[in-house]
Amino acid sequence: MKIPSFVLNLLCLLLVQAEHSGGQTPHSEIKPNSCEISSSTSTEHSKDVTVKCVSGWDFIVHLEDREGMSLLQVKGQKDGAEEELISVEHSGADMSIGIQGETFDVLDGDTAESESKALSNLLMEKDFSHFGAAVKEVHDKLQLPGWRSHSAMFLYRLGIAATSLKKQDSAGDKDDTLRLQKRFWGLDKEYRDYHGPSPSKSCVQNGSNYATSDGLKRLWDEECLGTCGPSCWECWAWVCGDCCHHTGCLRHDNFCGGPMGKLGSDCVTMRGVLWDTVTDTPYDC
Repeated sequence: MKIPSFVLNLLCLLLVQAEHSGGQTPHSEIKPNSCEISSSTSTEHSKDVTVKCVSGWDFIVHLEDREGMSLLQVKGQKDGAEEELISVEHSGADMSIGIQGETFDVLDGDTAESESKALSNLLMEKDFSHFGAAVKEVHDKLQLPGWRSHSAMFLYRLGIAATSLKKQDSAGDKDDTLRLQKRFWGLDKEYRDYHGPSPSKSCVQNGSNYATSDGLKRLWDEECLGTCGPSCWECWAWVCGDCCHHTGCLRHDNFCGGPMGKLGSDCVTMRGVLWDTVTDTPYDC
């Protein structure tokens, strides 16, 4: 049987590509819009993680939690050049956020607008566009419990903000997007484990669920507020341990709906969960 010429051409092309790559996956062949952890080291109080993304930009993350102090530092590296991107430090009653070398006092309302603008500019930079995917990779693979670590909670919150901004930027016509989501029931399947008539998993960290026949619809209608994720399309279970409703997360979501939205310092620094909580719990999920 004669093999069609287009098949032979395709086989030749594949052989050439295989020979060129030497059997290794080059950096540019990481799945589109994805990132991969390349290294992770830990000490008693800290963790250092490097995440490589398809853009060629590496994110170097330092997380540190000690008695009375937590620190998150994120650097970017590309073509051998390293840049300070963002940091959040929480010590006692003080909290500051550093954005590309500029430091802001989180509790100083007079700088809130300029702080939000600096964060927006950073998150919208082309080289920073995969940051949300990088943080989700850390969340999914390392499974750092946010309810036990201020630094991990800060990282998750920044990742969620970046993810939300990217979704909004790529959504196009919002009405068409919402119609499409509703048509295909755009609810992360993990939510179905906790809500609905027969949940298969139980809530933790004082969480609550909608264990009713209309539970998933109620969750959708409320846009999954209080479930500690960017929205209904994605549950970040390692923020508070599940995909349930939490008092602190709902309070925090309300702060994220303020004038500065997800780019406000109240939102980024987890106000309502890590500070200014309504309970005496140190991590009020």
